[in-house]
Amino acid sequence: MLIEDIELIKIISNIIPFFFNVVMIKSLLVVLFFVVTGYLNGQIKDNIDAVKNDFFKNRSIKESSNRYFNNNEYYQVISELSGLLVDEDKKFHWLATKMFLQFINEQNYLTKKQEIVYVLIEKGLALKEVDIDYLIVNNFLEFSSSFFNTPSKGLLSRRIIETPNHFAFFMRLAGQIGLTDMTTYIEGLVNDKKTSEKVKWQSRLALAKMGDPIHKDYCINRIKSVKANNEVIDRVYPDLIYLNDKDSYQYLFDVIMSDEKGCTSTDPDNELPMLCAYRIIELIATHIENFPVKVLESGDLAVSSYSDALIDVRDWIINNRHSFILKEN
Repeated sequence: MLIEDIELIKIISNIIPFFFNVVMIKSLLVVLFFVVTGYLNGQIKDNIDAVKNDFFKNRSIKESSNRYFNNNEYYQVISELSGLLVDEDKKFHWLATKMFLQFINEQNYLTKKQEIVYVLIEKGLALKEVDIDYLIVNNFLEFSSSFFNTPSKGLLSRRIIETPNHFAFFMRLAGQIGLTDMTTYIEGLVNDKKTSEKVKWQSRLALAKMGDPIHKDYCINRIKSVKANNEVIDRVYPDLIYLNDKDSYQYLFDVIMSDEKGCTSTDPDNELPMLCAYRIIELIATHIENFPVKVLESGDLAVSSYSDALIDVRDWIINNRHSFILKEN
């Protein structure tokens, strides 16, 4: 045997254990991966089962979500909840939707919030179940428009057209998050004699919200034609806030400056005529930058004297009604 052959055999003899060790390590890592994955999936399934049990026992879904889920399990949770959302047992659809909505609130990153919103649009609205549609649209109306990325908006536009449930609310949502690709469709609803007045009104508001000047003027003028009172402030004036347009606030400023007592005190045992200005100040205070008064969580003005607050607000309107800045809504 040649010396070169002997040296080669020595080298190979040294290399073989090395490769053997590498193969063994890789094999162990693969096994470990499947063990950990199986453990996590089993743990998440146990979590889902525990929440189901809480659901049957009428326990708080919020407490269950906080107890069983955390951000480290994010994608496993998404997978399991997605399965629960399309479970053969329809009662779990509502549970999964509630848990998804709770899970959104627990996320610190916008991209994760957007991902969950997309799942709810893709799978939740595809169910076309009345209670699920209502739950989703009412929560979506409370969300920032930033939660809806381009893919979500495109899919939501298609889902809205396909979804007959709570259509007026979906029209309001379309305007709020700016589904501009739907403007032609929404315009058609406004002009269709078969469209209900409720849907037609929300459609006009949506188009106004998205910048249509004709529908904006129509909506503001129609609201201005209704005399201010408690019910109008509670049920109609929020539509002016929804528009988030300076022209709509000019009318609200006019009502604040008026001394007409068209409203009544909220005490049912002692209803007394009062200025509507106070109610409107409560309505608009959180929507204007550097507004002179603040509002408590209860909705009441954070002031010691309502009469002094009215004086301050009226002075502010005189000096700022053409230069104020609206917050995004």
